[in-house]
Amino acid sequence: KTPTAVADFIVEHNSEFESELLYYLQLITQRTSSIIKEQNSLLLRSGEQLKTIPLLLIQNQKRLLDHIETDINTSIKETISVNKLKLDSAEKMIDILQPTNILKRGFALVQQDGKYVSRKSAFKTNKKETKISFYDGEVKI
Repeated sequence: KTPTAVADFIVEHNSEFESELLYYLQLITQRTSSIIKEQNSLLLRSGEQLKTIPLLLIQNQKRLLDHIETDINTSIKETISVNKLKLDSAEKMIDILQPTNILKRGFALVQQDGKYVSRKSAFKTNKKETKISFYDGEVKI
């Protein structure tokens, strides 16, 4: 082989090698660019999810708190209602058991020597002072 033929071979070989290198460079550049775009897109979606996830958690917690508040208010209203009924019942019982109201129904209080007489056997006919209290006044015997 002549030096010119060797030189032509080397130039042609180098030219083909350079073409291959440029092809692979272009291929690597395209694939790298594609991968970067995909990763960028994925990163943007992840960023959006990171923004929405806390908002969703906050909304869920707010709904839970609203539900708890409703339950508490309902429980308070029920407790107040039950206690109001108990209070009304106690008030009626106190009113019924007041001595003046008992006397209004026809009962009387009998006292001998300053002590109340609650049984027939405790009533003494020979006592000096017997007081009978009615709704509208007293009688001393």
